[in-house]
Amino acid sequence: MGPMHGLLLLAPLAAAPASAMDARLQRLLGAEGWSVAGDAQHDLLGKVVLSLKQVDGTQCLKGSATVQARGETMLGVVQDIRGALRWSTAGLTDTRVLGQQGARVDYLQVLDVPDWTMAADRFWVLRGEKVDLADGGVSFWWDRFDWRAAYPSLATELDASLPKAVEPDPNFGAWTFTPAGADTRLDYYLCTESGSLPYWLQKAAATKTLPAAMADVVREARRRDG
Repeated sequence: MGPMHGLLLLAPLAAAPASAMDARLQRLLGAEGWSVAGDAQHDLLGKVVLSLKQVDGTQCLKGSATVQARGETMLGVVQDIRGALRWSTAGLTDTRVLGQQGARVDYLQVLDVPDWTMAADRFWVLRGEKVDLADGGVSFWWDRFDWRAAYPSLATELDASLPKAVEPDPNFGAWTFTPAGADTRLDYYLCTESGSLPYWLQKAAATKTLPAAMADVVREARRRDG
């Protein structure tokens, strides 16, 4: 599947229940409930600890590592929605900012799933937001919202251009960057239903996909800082 083309004008964000968003984020980032599922060694990140937790009935994965990269720069990388086609190795074929207001942004991303997985391509329309954390860290987190009502022309376009693609539901998560001496504690949280993906592929997501996404962010941050 190739990239989609076309200009989409920025639209004002629809009102969002901030308290509900904040409550889910607190449940996600809270230390209670996480169980360590193992760890993975990565050439760039070193040891990545992988953990599992149920949040609002959804299985969440967390990858944690202490890395040599500036938290502020890594935050800038994950907020660079438009540039993700360049810095991400995940297989994105389209990524767009739909609307932005302050620290909050609505965006679309389309993922080309390899044919050998026997799974359909994925796409998501999410609302992300930067949040300052009490421990001195910062988070960029995202969740689904009623995007079809907010962006009806986008709904029409995607229905026509991606008739077989799957939109994961639920789909929420976060990046957090916390000072750790001269280094930064990097945590990547991903909460979504795997749908038709077979178990072995779900396991691969925990042991390979999370560290790979984390490494993309660290690599790009180091490049930007020279």
